[in-house]
Amino acid sequence: MGGVDPADVTAKNRESMFEEPGLPLLDTTEYNSSWAWSAGNVISMTSEMIKVCDAFVSGGLLPEPQHRAMWSLVSTEGAHWMPHAAYGLRVFELDPAVTGGHTLRGLGGSMQGSHFAVVGTADGAQTIALHTNIEFKTWQVLFRTPEAEFGLPAVEGV
Repeated sequence: MGGVDPADVTAKNRESMFEEPGLPLLDTTEYNSSWAWSAGNVISMTSEMIKVCDAFVSGGLLPEPQHRAMWSLVSTEGAHWMPHAAYGLRVFELDPAVTGGHTLRGLGGSMQGSHFAVVGTADGAQTIALHTNIEFKTWQVLFRTPEAEFGLPAVEGV
């Protein structure tokens, strides 16, 4: 599995983990994300985010016409953003070609020092949430976590 083992990070190589080498460390301990409206400020616990995602995914949140509109997705291929997926109204679906035919849907977001995503089955029966305190350089975290949770084949090139 790719990624960075925290034990391998030293004072001399830490810059290679940044979005752009040479940038100083960014202390996000008291970061206020209110500039991004509700980003990260509405849902306080992972368990709450799983409930929200399950409602989004399974259709329990909106009337059927709005639910269908929300899941009218556009491929992200060629967009230099979130590979192997389609994106809708703040939601995504991973390409069944890389999920072994499973329909996996989710939502998430990131900002400086934080990345969060929730991915689950279309019926809401199985869901996993991930939160990292890094601004990731690749999509490995988003793909490797569902691979482990849902027993999916490894996605090449991520």
